Amino acid sequence: MKPQGMAGCFSCVQQYSDGGQFCTDGSECQGDCRGWMDMEQTEGGDFAGQCAYDDSIFGCYSIIKEGKQVSGGCID
Repeated sequence: MKPQGMAGCFSCVQQYSDGGQFCTDGSECQGDCRGWMDMEQTEGGDFAGQCAYDDSIFGCYSIIKEGKQVSGGCID
């Protein structure tokens, strides 16, 4: 249980063992493949992100699928 969002409401947050690993798609991760504003593109033009550390939806990030940013924004 962790406080989440601006309201600090407690919710169950599941940790992922592969959090922080390089990815270009969520199929390479236990959770989402997430990107941030300072993401770099790979040689083929795909976006490289990191596997999510946990299943919390809060923060600023984009979702990466098949090397492309498919959604993004900030949730608080």
